[in-house]
Amino acid sequence: MSETIMQFNSGEQIVGSKNVAQAVNTDGTIVFNESYIVIGDVLKGSTIHATYDLTVLGSISANKLVVNGDLLVQGDIEVGDLECHGQCVCLGKITAKTVSLGNISYLATIDSNEIFSSDSLFVGSTMDIREAVDINGMLVAGEGILGEGSFSSDSTIVNEYFEFSGEVQNKVYELSEMDFSVLSDIRIEDVDVEKLISALKDSFSMSVKKWGDLEEEELIQNVLNIAKQSPDFVLLTILLPIISELSYQKEIDNFRDYLYVLGAKNIFPDELSKYETIEPVLTTMFDAATMALERMVFRSNDLNEFSISLYILSAYHSQLPISLEEAGDKLFSSVGLRYSTVDHVWRKQNG
Repeated sequence: MSETIMQFNSGEQIVGSKNVAQAVNTDGTIVFNESYIVIGDVLKGSTIHATYDLTVLGSISANKLVVNGDLLVQGDIEVGDLECHGQCVCLGKITAKTVSLGNISYLATIDSNEIFSSDSLFVGSTMDIREAVDINGMLVAGEGILGEGSFSSDSTIVNEYFEFSGEVQNKVYELSEMDFSVLSDIRIEDVDVEKLISALKDSFSMSVKKWGDLEEEELIQNVLNIAKQSPDFVLLTILLPIISELSYQKEIDNFRDYLYVLGAKNIFPDELSKYETIEPVLTTMFDAATMALERMVFRSNDLNEFSISLYILSAYHSQLPISLEEAGDKLFSSVGLRYSTVDHVWRKQNG
């Protein structure tokens, strides 16, 4: 008996250039012949194949998942084999036998036998790999890496721990505090990490200085092009368009935006911070917003904005004029948590 094949061609519902479909659950094969956004709790099939980009606003379950373009998953991925030829972004947990990635990717956390990547890999929290790690670029883990077998990357940075038994073919740097600074095209080997990051920022500032006379749109595109090639500035790529957008507003009245500006003040090179449309946001608007901070409310549109805000707050809360508990309460109250719960979470995470 032949396996059922469910195909998704051009649909009636389109958002931007992508078709929209409801998540389905089948024992057969699912084929997306166009770029698709899938809405629903779980997209499930024996084999799932996407010819172009695939965005899933939920989780994925399959024996095999192949995406020729970019893959964005808001929930978890539970598969036998994952193969993504473009950029892979998963905000939940990836559980797989093998993972193969083709472009710079972000994974929140991963548990797999093997992982291979043709480019740098950014992992928000933990990696647990049991047989092989092969990253053709830099590997960064926001918490740490566990596992055994063979381990290879251009270089590796972990925030808290590296507990990998087996053949490790590159230098691994463990940092007690990290701003997720990464660089894909330079082998740091025996170079001091802090000096390297400082040198990178100086070099980046020199590049920006040459663009002082460019129009804002062209400046931003140049910055993003460099940042795309150098994941040392992952957060910069997120914040720069947002800060530019804020320059057209009269004030900062959302605690989310206040945190974004706080992050920008800490990571933007001096020359970028002094750009004519950026500087007023980081100075005049930020100072005025600080005066109204206590009554400011946090509003976010999705989990990604919440996560970015939470990271910035965790990294730079000591620079706020209000306490960590007060700031944390602004964030967590937006998702319906009580202060006692917020207090418990923050104390657990921050000692």
